[in-house]
Amino acid sequence: MSIVSSTSIKQLPNIPEANEEVLSFYQTADDVPNEACRDMANQVWQIWSQFVLQRASNFHETFESEAVVKLVLDFTGDYYQCCKVALAVEKKFVFCPPPLGKPDPSKTIDPNFLQPRPRVNQKPQKGPTCTYYAMMSIAPRIGKKPLPFHEEERIAERLVSARRKCHLNLNYVYNLRYFADKISTLLKVDKITKEVIRANFAIVLTIKNVTGLDGKALNDFMESKLKIDFLEYVHALYYKASIQIESKFLTKIICPQILEQYYVENFQQIFKKQWSEVQLYEEQSVLQALADEVSFKIRQLQASFWHPSQEIDQLISELWLHGPHMIGGYFGKVYYIDEPILLKDRIQNRKIYAWPVGAKRKVDTVAHSVVIVGANKVDKRVYYIDPQDGSNPAQPDSAKVYATSYETLRKNIITIDNLKPKIPTPSNPYAIKINPNGPNKYALHGNPRINYL
Repeated sequence: MSIVSSTSIKQLPNIPEANEEVLSFYQTADDVPNEACRDMANQVWQIWSQFVLQRASNFHETFESEAVVKLVLDFTGDYYQCCKVALAVEKKFVFCPPPLGKPDPSKTIDPNFLQPRPRVNQKPQKGPTCTYYAMMSIAPRIGKKPLPFHEEERIAERLVSARRKCHLNLNYVYNLRYFADKISTLLKVDKITKEVIRANFAIVLTIKNVTGLDGKALNDFMESKLKIDFLEYVHALYYKASIQIESKFLTKIICPQILEQYYVENFQQIFKKQWSEVQLYEEQSVLQALADEVSFKIRQLQASFWHPSQEIDQLISELWLHGPHMIGGYFGKVYYIDEPILLKDRIQNRKIYAWPVGAKRKVDTVAHSVVIVGANKVDKRVYYIDPQDGSNPAQPDSAKVYATSYETLRKNIITIDNLKPKIPTPSNPYAIKINPNGPNKYALHGNPRINYL
């Protein structure tokens, strides 16, 4: 883990954040309407504060049918919703993957909400943007030609997309760790210090597929005055650039004064230390967590009542009521050495893949976001899709759904904010769903209405 403090940030070189199109949008975003966005920002701030620092555990208890109905009635007063909850808790199986692809962003949503837009290819994620792609598989999709009453949602969609493009531009920084791994393997050392590189510089230059950016990063490291090794330096580069991106994104939604207050007060509460002692990676992790929470909120998503300490029944209920759930953890092909096997039976004509028990896993500390789309109480199995696969309606047979045991899910899931990974207490949210009280509620046995349309 990097030992670079936040006060050392000025010693790191700046990283280009994004192309001109993205930057120009950031510069003009303040000109777009609306007080509503500022009001929403206020709500986001309040909700996030409660979320991270004062989360109530009673929302995640194991409910019996009557208790669920009472809870929903207390919060919504919606008798119809309560009936759905009562029915949901009795179900033993649910399978609710989003339609293949995505709505054509160049088409306008039918104002009568009757005719769906044609669906087009959804490309696999690029770079370290799995949370964005997983989120967008369940969030409302507005597109480039919003109806008048969707303009605010389109603003939110563009802001979140701009953030994703900025992070995508950092992909080469993110991938520098693989270059560091190659050096470590070649020289058979754990710490890539400046002394090690000076003594073996000619050997380092023989590494295959070294890019000009790799060489520049290595030269910048050698010229820096920071007393850290190369891998820590690479991490520090990423942390600094990420902090700049998240700060810029958040100041479009939350006023700088509140952010400054958050920096000083909330870091101290989370890490139990003074601001002067906060490390760069700590600042980045908390700021990214806040940016993620804000993104979820303005894209009409919220924390799920489900928690991995519960039985699978509660997950089935939540999926049946609110549709697919986004989670984070160590799931998917990136964590396995071998390819998954194709299972014999399909579900709703979807191919199901799985890794056999005992399959060799890769060692990787970087978590990945996937989307739970089903669960089966009988065999305690969970189904998910991976944003790394993409989704093309023109090639339905190429779509993949993965199966894993509920126990494996419990072992490999982390909290959404990633601040307290693998702490099995009900006070930390583990999944994100469509907001049931928002304008784009999950349609029973369907999908978020605007996402579908």
